[in-house]
Amino acid sequence: MKKEITKTVEFCDACEKQCDYPRHCMKCGRAFCYECSKKYGVEYPHAVHFSGSDDGFYCMSCDEELRKIPDRSKATQIHQAYLGISSLRLEYKRLYAELEIREKEVETKLKNLIG
Repeated sequence: MKKEITKTVEFCDACEKQCDYPRHCMKCGRAFCYECSKKYGVEYPHAVHFSGSDDGFYCMSCDEELRKIPDRSKATQIHQAYLGISSLRLEYKRLYAELEIREKEVETKLKNLIG
């Protein structure tokens, strides 16, 4: 049996290869394959402790543009929220690393005192 189907495929705007699951810039809508999204894009997690399907993705040019624009548009506010979460993630990792060092020092001290 023959069936005629119409299939829509997406192509990466950077390398022009066909991609099954492209990442789209949240500002301009350009599509990127996985490899190009790592080279030409920035991904922002949607929460401090986890990431997933609501993560934000911006191409490098839109990311730079949104960092410079002081307007209060919704797109800029969303980008600023992603930047805030990204900043908190870095701060959390730094604080956690410091706490681990202090934890090991205290545990080692106790271990040495107990014998």
